[in-house]
Amino acid sequence: MHLKFYEVLNLLSIAWLLFFSAYLYVTNRGNKHSNFFLASLLLTNALFNLFPLVKNFVLINYSQFIFFLYIAASTGFLFGPFIYFYTKSLTNKDFKISLNLIIHFLPYSISLFYFNFESLIKFMQPYYLTMLYFHIFIYIYFSYKNLIQFNKHIKNQFSETYKFHINRLFIILLVFSTLWILDIFLIFQRYFQILPIEYQSLIIYTLFIINLLFAIFIVFDNLSHPELLALNLNKFHTEKYKSSTLTDTDKHFYINKLESIMKNSEPYLNANLNIKELSDISEIPVRILSQIINESIGMNFYDYINSHRIEYSKNLLKSKSAKNILEILYDSGFNTKSAFNSAFKKFTKMTPSEFRKNN
Repeated sequence: MHLKFYEVLNLLSIAWLLFFSAYLYVTNRGNKHSNFFLASLLLTNALFNLFPLVKNFVLINYSQFIFFLYIAASTGFLFGPFIYFYTKSLTNKDFKISLNLIIHFLPYSISLFYFNFESLIKFMQPYYLTMLYFHIFIYIYFSYKNLIQFNKHIKNQFSETYKFHINRLFIILLVFSTLWILDIFLIFQRYFQILPIEYQSLIIYTLFIINLLFAIFIVFDNLSHPELLALNLNKFHTEKYKSSTLTDTDKHFYINKLESIMKNSEPYLNANLNIKELSDISEIPVRILSQIINESIGMNFYDYINSHRIEYSKNLLKSKSAKNILEILYDSGFNTKSAFNSAFKKFTKMTPSEFRKNN
């Protein structure tokens, strides 16, 4: 069977996805629930991408491969649940695998048992595929919503590093959304010829190139950052402080204590600082520390720590030292230039370069 170039790209991405999904299934590192759902998501992607490659061959050798075709053609209904449960398992401290999750897999079961040889034709019809991608859209929407809500919460807990992990999850969702949009467009292109036929080929190649790059990104990103496998974003969830009994005198005491620690110990220079570590350093309980930063100081934890980092960096910029801006941002507790520039502009209304020039 002669393979076209885009089919070779597809096979390469399938190989990568199968390799890493197998690794995630057997590894004992990190959040087992998250690893399971990410592995299942990657495996689903691999099987679904294998469907168009095998389809024509199966129609010729029907009796040998039809069972595989049933499975591969139906796996689209697994995308949504797996990507949603992956984000939930990372961001929800109460998440656990239970029988209640089975209901999310009913569309897959119905689709699987619905297929027969004749209905393969129906699979390629717009109404069926539109239903499939609408199903995926619903789960991607709630996954985005979950991450956005958690992103707001995490600013009260972390200073810098975990923003990278949140962004990584957004990248995964963005890629799946992009692939989903391209797939939807191809469906309507096939039936309504919205664009000339040569553009259809371009979209197909784009689709498979993105899929291959995504597969490579997932593998290398996790293998080069092994801490991602141990990621448990929900472990620092704290309670609300509605029932707090702190008096104004108590708050004033803790604020002074905190500011003294920030001035003398400079814990904000640790790029990985989180609220639990600052609590240990200051000997202020996490719940109280969160309350005084949010209510009394009027900031979330992320902005509070960054405000001290920016003041520190301003002193370095004023000192006329030989250090360049990249060195200064690392010395000030930032991990990335984009985070430094964004925070600096937020607190000073100018860029680091402009500040250095004016001072």
